[in-house]
Parts: sequence; C-alpha cells; structure tokens
Amino acid sequence: MRILIACTAYPPDVKGGGEISTGLLASGLADLGAEVVVLAGGKEVSETVEKGVRVIRRPSPNIYWSLESAKQPALRKLAWHGKEAWFPDGKYWGDVLDREKPDIVHTSTIEDISTAFWVEAGKRKLPVVHTLRSYTLLCLGADMFRAGRNCQRACAHCATLSFPKRQRSRLVDGVVGIGNFVLRKHLEMGFFPNALSEVISNAVVMQDSDARKGGSEEIQLGYLGRLVPEKGLEVVLAALRGADCSGVRLRIAGRGTAEYESRLRRLAEGLPVSFEGWSHPDPFLAELDALVVPSLWNEPFGRVVAEAFSFGCPVIAANRGGLAELVTPGDTGFVYDADSVPELVRVVRGLDQESLREMRSACFQRSKSYATGRISQSYGKFYERVLSRR
Repeated sequence: MRILIACTAYPPDVKGGGEISTGLLASGLADLGAEVVVLAGGKEVSETVEKGVRVIRRPSPNIYWSLESAKQPALRKLAWHGKEAWFPDGKYWGDVLDREKPDIVHTSTIEDISTAFWVEAGKRKLPVVHTLRSYTLLCLGADMFRAGRNCQRACAHCATLSFPKRQRSRLVDGVVGIGNFVLRKHLEMGFFPNALSEVISNAVVMQDSDARKGGSEEIQLGYLGRLVPEKGLEVVLAALRGADCSGVRLRIAGRGTAEYESRLRRLAEGLPVSFEGWSHPDPFLAELDALVVPSLWNEPFGRVVAEAFSFGCPVIAANRGGLAELVTPGDTGFVYDADSVPELVRVVRGLDQESLREMRSACFQRSKSYATGRISQSYGKFYERVLSRR
C-alpha cells in the first residue's frame, strides 16, 4: 500500500505529541512493508529519507508556519486562523498528490495543510483518513478551554471559523480519534458525517522492564508537563496541603511563565515539593512511584500516561477527556474528579509502596497496547476498511 501522510510538522520539528505520534506511525507503517511518503510543513523546501520514510517538507502556504505561532502577535494569529478556515490554499500541495499517486491520503495533523487538502484529494478521487489529535477543527486554541472552564460548545468566533471546516469534513472517508472523547465531540458537532470512525491510541516507545530505577522509601509522586493553569497543578498542591504528606514527595518537571511558576512556588511553600525544571521524560519517569496527571481541560489522550505505563509507573489521573479512558482504577492507577480536592486528598492518603508495586506489572502489560507495531497494524486494517468502501 502506498500511503501519503500529510502533517503540520514532522520530527525533528516537534511542537508536541502530534509530531511524535506521526513520526512513530510513519516509521511503524514502513516497518510493516508499506510505502510511506510524508508531506510536512517546514522552514524550507527539502526531501529526505528518514527511517525508511520519504519526507517532503515545504514552507506553509499560510502567513506563517504554525510551529512558530508563539512568536506571533494576536492580530496576526487571528489572520492566520481566518485564512486557514476560509481562504486556504489547497492547490499549493496538489502537485505532490499528482506526483505521488497514493492509494490513501492520511492527514495526521491538519494545521498549515488545512482542510482544503481534503478537497484536493477529493478532486483526484483519493480516499482520505483524518486523525483527531486535538480540537483544532473546533477551536482557535485547539483545547476548547476558556476562562478556567471546558467549552460545551463553540463560541461565536470558533463557530465562524469551524463552519467551513465542518463542510469540508464531508469529504473524509475515515476518521480516527486518539480517544473516545475527542472523536465523540467532533461527531456530536456534525463533523465527518460520511466517514467510518474508529478509536486508535497514540503510539509510544516501549521500555525494558528493568528501565525502572525507584528504590526510595519515600513515595516519589511526579508531575511532568507544562506549568499552566489548565494542567491542574494547583489542585494537587491544595490536596497535598490537606493530606498527611509524610512519606510522599511531589517532584514537578516542567516549565511555565515566570509569573505562574512563582505562583506555584508560593502555593508549595512548606510542602514536600521540588521544582526540577525541564526534564527528559525517560529518566524522570523511571524514578517515580506514581505519576499525577491533574488536567482540568479535556485532554484528547494523555501521552504521558502511556509513557508512564511503559516504565511500570501507575498514574493518578483526573477524569477529564481521554485521561479516564486510559487508567483502570485499582489496576493501573487511580481516577479522581478533577474539581474535587477532597477526592484527591483521599487518593494521596491511601498511597503506599506495596500497592503501587503490585500495579507495576499491570502498567507494563497495558503499555504494550501502545506499541508502535500494534498501533501501525490497527491503522493498516482501518485503511483497508476505508478502501473497501470505494
């Protein structure tokens, strides 16, 4: 099978989990014998072969490459969204479709590529699969989270910009959600009415069972991620203050704005908490007894949960979005109400080394479901189902 994967960016150009997941999927499909071509945004035109995958990079046809959005002023960002929604340049990529002649087109991330790519594929009668890795089709911020709350529906601005995208989604033959929640949200809002749908998790790199270090008598509870309000760290700090923290230490790995980090440090005064700055996930996760993922927003998946499992590390997850779909309470961790400090207090008070050790084998076992080979096989079968309808 000849597969063309179109995406915002491709490793080593990485903004978040979407690029990592796309890279693992492309190489995994190539390992299974598929002929894989990746079409990605980039700073300049290039064509390379990386891990058996041919990668074509081109500058974004929009006013800037979305990987550089953090540097842009608000009005320029709004202009980018307006062009991406209402005046996208799908023809910019059309010659690649003509040259490569894939059996199937897969948009793994849609920013910069834009939903006009589906139109160009449709003109050429090419079947299209799209993976939902965020809420970017529904929301300017891609998270549907505003003023400390999850949005139940699109606001006026987002609805205006999502309308043409919803119309173009009729051209998609198959849609994959990295979790049930994100898939259901899009279908409920009228997207992808003609598509086969399926949930296929993100892939993560597997670890050896002896990669875990541990060994401390004190329970090492960790947080790994951005230090921003929607990640819910303030709830964790409040829970630690309300619980008997003897024997538990919270290690925070991540960065945020200077102002918000200062706020978190003030809230952590007198608590057994250490701020460790940016840390590579592997050595950090290998040293933990449990990971806490306290997100207030509806995370579509939660890559860090699957990565923790690969180290045999149980996870304490908030019941937001796809997070609760990943953790089996009492088996691979705990799930609590994201808004309930008392509920998290009960979880923290109940932590003990013996029960956490007993969960490790279940976590290792669960992590196998996110192995690259397994995820790539699931996509291969889904592609076949889509092609069989043509």
